[in-house]
Amino acid sequence: MKRCCEKFQYEVQGTTDVVQEITREAAAAMMEPPVSSRQLQLYISTAALFLKEFEQFIDPYTGGINRKVKLNHCHIPILKRIRARVWSHGFLYTETDLKNHPRRYRTGEL
Repeated sequence: MKRCCEKFQYEVQGTTDVVQEITREAAAAMMEPPVSSRQLQLYISTAALFLKEFEQFIDPYTGGINRKVKLNHCHIPILKRIRARVWSHGFLYTETDLKNHPRRYRTGEL
């Protein structure tokens, strides 16, 4: 007679990627120079409007930002690029540039 847990055993072949989730406070501290959580939230909401990588941050019921969705390390470089552009050119210009040229923020070709 097999135990219940033996029924779910299987062999994993190949490689697996582990996505490490980070808190908004930790992500804000990773910005150069560090920003507050509120500023980071503003960058996330801007990215969610124009970039597919951040679409999951939009709550389908309210249209606002879903605070339960976690950030991971692949979001950080994009947020750093948005933050650098806001710092140098201003928020309005960055939104317009992000709308017209989203690839720049994904690849780093600013």
